Amino acid sequence: MNKSMLVASFAALSLSASLAHADEEALGREGGISVRTAIPVFTYESTKPATGDSTSKMVIGPNAVVSAFAVDYWLTKDITLGGALQYSTGEAGKDSTALTFAPSVGYRVAVGNATLWPKLQPYYVAVSTTTNSVEAKGSKFGVAVEVPYLWQRGAFFYGPVATVRSDFTSKLESGSQSADGDKQTALSLGFQVGGTF
Repeated sequence: MNKSMLVASFAALSLSASLAHADEEALGREGGISVRTAIPVFTYESTKPATGDSTSKMVIGPNAVVSAFAVDYWLTKDITLGGALQYSTGEAGKDSTALTFAPSVGYRVAVGNATLWPKLQPYYVAVSTTTNSVEAKGSKFGVAVEVPYLWQRGAFFYGPVATVRSDFTSKLESGSQSADGDKQTALSLGFQVGGTF
């Protein structure tokens, strides 16, 4: 699905939540459910192959590898449990797809008129690639830390966010053969928007 359409749909959803709950706080409402996404503006990635030297690159603008929609449940006014599910293409090459599942736990800290909402996110990625008609499957496991600095207006929240993500394991399988895959570490700076129902 076109990414700009997803962003537009999410913005409309968030606006509806804001209008429906204009008298309620976006963050720290016990029993509330928050829906959010982060739109990267700058990303630095370092890739360590199983053999050979590491490579790095910088990406300016949206990057499907580090952006996803997420849902969080407010257990208390400060603690959240949630997760993100993302489907992306092209992460490991032209003919590749990836499905990422990332549960999270977060803690809200009031900072004046704003809110820090850091979250710890272990993640699992299942990757499928096709090269010269040969299919290969892979998996990655790692941890991400997300730290947004947010303002709120009714049920709507927004603000800058920094995310660090690092693969701990990476495996590739093709037929009966198995090997270590590339491991990535990424730092992303972007903008987070969301709403609470």
